[in-house]
Amino acid sequence: MNSGDNNVATIVRDVPTLWRAPKVCEITGLTERGVRNRERIGKFPKGVPLDARQKAWVSTEVIAWVNEQIAARDAGAKPHGYDEFAAARKRGGESRAKKLQARRAA
Repeated sequence: MNSGDNNVATIVRDVPTLWRAPKVCEITGLTERGVRNRERIGKFPKGVPLDARQKAWVSTEVIAWVNEQIAARDAGAKPHGYDEFAAARKRGGESRAKKLQARRAA
């Protein structure tokens, strides 16, 4: 191996990988909708547009986000959406199906 090959290997190793949605969902445990919703409100790293219809996420940013979630858990922080969920349960939180049935019956 000559020194030119070693430089290329170093460059390739240092370039972050782009992950498509299925891989991001597998790593984070979120659904694709969950990823996009959190991205939209600034609670998840922004994706990188690949073309007009596709995007991917920088692997190092996704891993950093996962580590932040673990650190937040260890610090006792509540997860995203916890307060809204708890409030709905306290009210008796009707399921979506029950709400649709009530609308149809009216």
